[in-house]
Amino acid sequence: MAAGFGSGGGMFGWSGGGWGALLWRSGALAVLTVLAFIMLGDAVRDALDPKLR
Repeated sequence: MAAGFGSGGGMFGWSGGGWGALLWRSGALAVLTVLAFIMLGDAVRDALDPKLR
């Protein structure tokens, strides 16, 4: 048997719902990460930009 063929197990069995759940969770994590960086950047700009005062 060649390596990786016929192993009988799914590679993403830990995801709890197959490819749909894996993609949804990954997408949600990416969106939350981007939003967190945007909010952090806005807070730093508000704190340090002297023109806004």
